[in-house]
Amino acid sequence: MSDNWDHYAIAADLDVASWDPYVGEGHLDYRRHGASSDYVRGWKRQNFWVMETQPGSVNWAPINTALDKGEVRAYGWESVGHGADAVLYWQWRSALNGQEQYHGALIGPDGSPLPLYEEVRQLGQEFAVASNALAATTPRADVAIVTTYESRWAIDFQPHTRAYDQLSILLDYYRALDDLTHATDIVQATAPLDRYKVVLAPSLNVIPATLAGICWITCAAEDI
Repeated sequence: MSDNWDHYAIAADLDVASWDPYVGEGHLDYRRHGASSDYVRGWKRQNFWVMETQPGSVNWAPINTALDKGEVRAYGWESVGHGADAVLYWQWRSALNGQEQYHGALIGPDGSPLPLYEEVRQLGQEFAVASNALAATTPRADVAIVTTYESRWAIDFQPHTRAYDQLSILLDYYRALDDLTHATDIVQATAPLDRYKVVLAPSLNVIPATLAGICWITCAAEDI
């Protein structure tokens, strides 16, 4: 959920958006992972791919911890539940040398399965059973959180206090909605909003005339 660049603009010309969910240090935060997945799905307002899932552990976190048994499986299912059409892992086989030699993997350097392999194999079997039921489906939410990168950049440029963390605020809104609805879209403020029952716009402080016009038309349509 970084704001290093405008993901909506970059994803516009792509067929599929994707991302790499990693825990690094600690354990799976299902709310943060769910929000991040919904955020990625909002880039093109369609399902996405997971190109790299943490295979138990990494080698680059401040403290490299291993996920508990079952967390990788939960990671995969939650990705699918939030709109992932594909779940891949990095890395498949341990590197023989180089910077990620000690990064988590499914297969050891000698080609033998590592302990995590059985968990991922189980997940693959479950996906195979559920694939027909899940094919061509996508999450559908009645509520949405809207955002723009212009607003995020403007606030980050001069936040006035380091205690104001935009991502934490967005997640606070997301958690409350998730408790009530269990399905939330996170989309660009210029996206079609007429089908939502509730739309929240935390920290949306840069509203050019074009965006104000879109919001006015949407509100007028709802009033009618």
